[in-house]
Amino acid sequence: MGQVQLDKKGRNCTLFSIFCASTIDSPIKILQQEVEISTEKESYENLLSFSDPYGPPKADKIKRKPNHDPKKKPMKVIQVKSDPDPLQDYCIADTLFSQSFFVNGAPCINPADTAPSHFTTSALSKPGNTATNPLGFNVTVTNIRNLPGMNTLGLTMARVDIAGNGLVPPHTHPRASEVTILIKGSLLVGFVDTSNRLFTQQLREGDSFVFPQGLIHFLYNLDSKASALAISGLTSQNPGAQLASAATFTTKPNIPDEVLKKAFQINGQDVSRIRKNLGG
Repeated sequence: MGQVQLDKKGRNCTLFSIFCASTIDSPIKILQQEVEISTEKESYENLLSFSDPYGPPKADKIKRKPNHDPKKKPMKVIQVKSDPDPLQDYCIADTLFSQSFFVNGAPCINPADTAPSHFTTSALSKPGNTATNPLGFNVTVTNIRNLPGMNTLGLTMARVDIAGNGLVPPHTHPRASEVTILIKGSLLVGFVDTSNRLFTQQLREGDSFVFPQGLIHFLYNLDSKASALAISGLTSQNPGAQLASAATFTTKPNIPDEVLKKAFQINGQDVSRIRKNLGG
């Protein structure tokens, strides 16, 4: 220990131990080598906790390099994480697969059967019907059915049509951040952070706005007559969407009335009326 190890490309294994994992016997030695380059007593506690049955080395037994300069700030260490990215160029979704087991995504077809049509779709080319709900909006999304080439790539595109004074109500995407660009019309958009601060912005044509992952957000058409069109990109193949109102008042089975009455400071008649209005 204490000697700098270099890989075949001349990279410093002591720092970038992920490059040289094959030259080190165990995660504990990786941890020990990384700790040696730090000059702060508590620095090793900020490193990754490896799943070693014997646990990380005790602080009082960690050897440190002699003649270090206590005035220097500790060097940051790269964290070793699993690789969430695709392990192949593409994985065309097998939409005809009879699913007898469940995977995170969809199985791939034989790569030899890949065609350009797997990577293109016209799903977002036609306006959605905003009259299908009383709020006056419609969202059309790409998915592995209409764009099988997007499988495992971690993204979704959406077309958002909003009628005059229409509203995409407060909702969340639990698995994705979203960036929206306004193509036509005028929108008021906003989100609420976990400190209950509201961030709003009026968008004009060509403006963009980003909604952080998991935070409640909305889009409202300020024009009472003209429709609005926006295109959104989301950072997940399956971002999920949960409307705050529907998730509260239209669950199956119902959330107990006493819970809703106390949470919203309303009475039983209010609960029944809201449920009815939302189709619950």
